[in-house]
Amino acid sequence: MAGPNLPSTIVGRGNQRARSNNEDGMSTSATAERVSRGWTLLGLAMICWIAVPSFYPLLGQTPLAGMYHRSWTVRDGVPNGINGAVQGKDGFLWFTTDDGLYRFDGVAFERYQPPAGRSLLADRMYLILVAHDGSLWITYASGGVTRIEGDQITNFTEMDGLHSGQHPEMAEDNDGRMWIVGAGGLQYIQDNHVISFVDGNGFGKRAEGSFTVDRDGNLWLPSRSGEGLRVLGRGAKDFIAGFKGMSFDGCDLAAGPGILCWSGMKSIMSFSMSHSTIISHTLMKPSSHPYDAYGTRDGAIWVGTEKDGIQRFTGFSQLASPRSVPKVEMFGRGEGLSDRWAYIVLEDKEGSVWVVTNRGLDQFRSVPFQEVPINYPKITLPASRSLPRLLIGTDRLAEVIQGTVTYLSQKFNLSDAKCVYQADDGTVWVGATRGLWHFQNGQLHAVPLPGSLNGISRNVQTVIEDSSHELWASIGSNGLYRLDKHGWSRRGGLAGLPDTMAQVALRDLRGDLWFGFRKNTLATISSGQVTLFGSSHGLNIGDVRVLAERNGSLWLGGDYGIEVFNHGKFRPFMFSDEQRIRGVSGLVFLSNGDLWINSGSGVFQIAHDEISGWDRNAEYPVKWKLFDYLDGLNGIPGMLSGNPTAAVAADGMLYLTTGSPLQRIDALHIPSNHVAPPVWITTIRTTEGSKSMASNVRLGPATRGLEISYTATSLLIPERVRFRYQLVGYDKDWIDAGTRRQALYPKVPAGTYTFRVVACNNSGLWSPSGASVNLTVEPTWLETIWFKIAVAASLGALLYLGFVLRMRTMKRSLTERLTERFSERERIARDLHDTLFQGVEGGLLHINAVTSRIPMEPAAKDKLNGAFDEVNQVMASARSLIFDQSTPARSLDFEETIVAYGQQVGLLSVSRFSVANLGKKRELQPAVSEEVLKIIKESLSNAFRHANAKQIEVQILYSSNALEICICDDGVGIDPIIMEEGGKRGHWGLSSMRQRAVKIGGQVKVSRRPVGGTEVRIKIPASRAFRSRTVEFLAKLLVRNSNTTGTTA
Repeated sequence: MAGPNLPSTIVGRGNQRARSNNEDGMSTSATAERVSRGWTLLGLAMICWIAVPSFYPLLGQTPLAGMYHRSWTVRDGVPNGINGAVQGKDGFLWFTTDDGLYRFDGVAFERYQPPAGRSLLADRMYLILVAHDGSLWITYASGGVTRIEGDQITNFTEMDGLHSGQHPEMAEDNDGRMWIVGAGGLQYIQDNHVISFVDGNGFGKRAEGSFTVDRDGNLWLPSRSGEGLRVLGRGAKDFIAGFKGMSFDGCDLAAGPGILCWSGMKSIMSFSMSHSTIISHTLMKPSSHPYDAYGTRDGAIWVGTEKDGIQRFTGFSQLASPRSVPKVEMFGRGEGLSDRWAYIVLEDKEGSVWVVTNRGLDQFRSVPFQEVPINYPKITLPASRSLPRLLIGTDRLAEVIQGTVTYLSQKFNLSDAKCVYQADDGTVWVGATRGLWHFQNGQLHAVPLPGSLNGISRNVQTVIEDSSHELWASIGSNGLYRLDKHGWSRRGGLAGLPDTMAQVALRDLRGDLWFGFRKNTLATISSGQVTLFGSSHGLNIGDVRVLAERNGSLWLGGDYGIEVFNHGKFRPFMFSDEQRIRGVSGLVFLSNGDLWINSGSGVFQIAHDEISGWDRNAEYPVKWKLFDYLDGLNGIPGMLSGNPTAAVAADGMLYLTTGSPLQRIDALHIPSNHVAPPVWITTIRTTEGSKSMASNVRLGPATRGLEISYTATSLLIPERVRFRYQLVGYDKDWIDAGTRRQALYPKVPAGTYTFRVVACNNSGLWSPSGASVNLTVEPTWLETIWFKIAVAASLGALLYLGFVLRMRTMKRSLTERLTERFSERERIARDLHDTLFQGVEGGLLHINAVTSRIPMEPAAKDKLNGAFDEVNQVMASARSLIFDQSTPARSLDFEETIVAYGQQVGLLSVSRFSVANLGKKRELQPAVSEEVLKIIKESLSNAFRHANAKQIEVQILYSSNALEICICDDGVGIDPIIMEEGGKRGHWGLSSMRQRAVKIGGQVKVSRRPVGGTEVRIKIPASRAFRSRTVEFLAKLLVRNSNTTGTTA
């Protein structure tokens, strides 16, 4: 745990008590020193100037029995042996105990652990005090003083000049001097130096008592041994003595000038300075031995006693008046206090009063809801539209004024009130379980019911007066009746009204009557006409239990929520979470426009602005505030009353019926908590254990189970403190944690993060800055940059090795295929040589032998020899084509192959042949190269044999988009018929060329040239034709390595 950030305002004290053996197992001690010390009065009592009498503030004091009270004991983590208590500016309650230093955030107790490398003097501590600079000061049972400020701990011992022995009292004056009293006399610590003090009268060498510095900077030292009081004025050098012979057990500063002191069973007294004179006044006398007193901001004085728990004194009038008799309230073990022995009392900055007892810790705080004292279980609130008087019904009629109940009538003849209605003329009508009464001029009169009632039900559920001042009543299961000068008439003589019981009734501002029934049924009477509404009209709240009017619209509450009827349509009223409120039985609009709802889900307050937003937009997310037991509310409203369970009085006080008979709240003046909660990050844990808190925390590799605990020290209602947090770098947005005080992350990758958390108190006030901590999750070896580089290098090496192996495999496969192909060609060549060529040559020799013996003319013989030469040339060409391809020659590249073929085929022709290279030469894919060469050879063969061209040229264009090859000649040109038919019948040359082009993703176009001759164009996309640059480079490298290896071998 990090060192505390301590406050700059003193709001607590150290307090020492003598304890005996107790029943709950808390540690005990019975040393004579602690008994003789007495008890330090650490309170803030509301006293006044003596010379100018003033009054205690009386308004706003909540009765002690009406305050919210909660106890914590050892079962809840309360440390044993609490000796001192103080609240820091950080909001924590700090406790010195017999077992070290603890702090409390309203939820959990936590033992203080010094930062690494630092330590406290001992575990057994006495006094605790917060200095003006925010540091925390502690004294010990064995002697010594410690100052804690943040992560810094400074210890003062005898080696620093401190007197030996215990230092039971300590106080800081306005000059920053920390005064200490002990067996060795007076000392003070300033600028980390211990200085002994003796005034001009020699006082200070031997001093005892309890220290207090008042608000004027005077240092008071009441004696416990009959030496009276001594006071050192601010800036003075000598103490002033007075009241010699008096002894005091404790003292503390007052709200105004001076201090409060007491002694044993004597009265608590106030002391102040006036012109260097000490003036005293007696305040009150507790019922048992006081151990602490505290003056709270509402003007009350709380006294912790030895046997009677807490006594609170209120109702002070003018202090100087001898007739001033304060009101005393007691709260002891029987009322729920953790123990009857209360010995430390303090008030925190949010207004809660904390009491340390011999068994635990208690909290008292004011709540907005207060119970109205009335001794009857069933309360009926009025249904009038305006309430000049708040009249309620029990077993009689009563009036409530400022929370006080006054009965106005006798009992209703063994009957309970079901409804109360005040007519326009002031007459009060009361419907009850056994009849109907009216109250006028202080008299209660029974009203006869209709004689035609069916059955025995005479339960008057609700009454209402119409604009003609005639009374309508819903009587049991008989339904509605109207009472006029002629008597009762069922349903008022109107057709269309339901025969069932009307549960609620309302007269709107136009004078129309509205009646709510069960099962989504609503009826209205306007100008003598009845209109019914139900589920088919959009009404969906179950039984209609309450009606209210606002700005011309009708609000209905029932079992399943609230609906608003306006302009002939029903519209559900839902909160921002799209949830309906269940069991609505009270709807009240206050003078400020706020809506209050009493329901089975609790009591809700809807601000006027929220309702206006919903009026403008039905999709508006209505915000609300819930009141429950934490606000002093007891129970939920009953559902059988015929009148609303909420009503507002003329003074603005809101009254509600719940599980408690009657409760009230000043709805127009609800106190708000203006103290923004300080936020703290308390612990950081992973599966490896807890981490030391610091502004920067490093977490190990592969962090799992990251748990960050945080808290906010809003002690008033910690159950309503809400949090939002974000792990910047991991969470995309803030996460609403609600009241949860932990952030959990199963797995966080390596990186640098900032964890931020903010909180809001019970009034919705958010902390301005929150708390944050920087987290660095160290990478595992697998997440380091070196590992990534190694993986990349390994992958590169594997890819290269795979490529090399693949190229070798392909080369080997290609060689095998070529060898197989050449072998097949050699076999064909041998067969042709042994059969066709031998036969042809034999035939030619035979013809030559025969013709040589036949006499011929020279001209004929020359033609015959020419024919022989031509046949020989054909045979030579065929032999060359077959036998030259039968043996693999040295490997030629693409262009060299074209040139060699052209020159070879050109031997049979007089045509000139050339090859032109356009663009930067690139290496072709092996399969593409093979197919393209076959197309080119076919084209050249056709050109040399059939074109009779003078010039045959091959143009090769290497571009970034494609490989383009043009074979053109200036011969006779291709026959148009062949062009039209796509080839010559019985020949497969052109067809074969197109098929080969399609096979490799290209195309071949054959056309006649405008200037004469034929043009064959081949075009193949670059992605299919060329190898990638990387592959070309690796192939060259592979060839180079292969050549080097072959040379070495």
